[in-house]
Amino acid sequence: MFFSLEEIKKLKSVEGKVLKNVFFHKWQNNIKADYLIEFLEYIQFDFTDNTNILLTSTEDSEGLKVENEDIESIKNKISFEFNGDILIKTVNVSEHYHWISSLGQVVKEVGIMSDDGSHFSNEAILINFGGLEFEILPAEEGIEIRTFEDRENDEEFENI
Repeated sequence: MFFSLEEIKKLKSVEGKVLKNVFFHKWQNNIKADYLIEFLEYIQFDFTDNTNILLTSTEDSEGLKVENEDIESIKNKISFEFNGDILIKTVNVSEHYHWISSLGQVVKEVGIMSDDGSHFSNEAILINFGGLEFEILPAEEGIEIRTFEDRENDEEFENI
């Protein structure tokens, strides 16, 4: 699967922007009070120029997509559709030790894989904040984020 041209433009448009906040938006199943199911559904990067980008996985969890709808609309839609049993819970993770050193940093690069230069895989992206890089990829449910400081050494990956 591949990113659309519009998604590639949106992803690349954050290069050169300064990171202001990072939000995790978690899918939360509240049907059974004693059995909460929760997973990371969206990650949102806010920038100092008052723009943001919202990433999630495709419906089949085979790739990533750039979400065009704002998170509040998504929350309302899901809450209505599932009668409040399914919610999207927002957590500001900006102060988490994985992200705090990236706040105020410029996005140096958004890496997108391509075999031929004209088709760009949506299997993962790499966001480089200079000293720290994050790989975002689809998971069985939602998305997964890994961090590593040295792209040459895959053993530096750490799930967050």
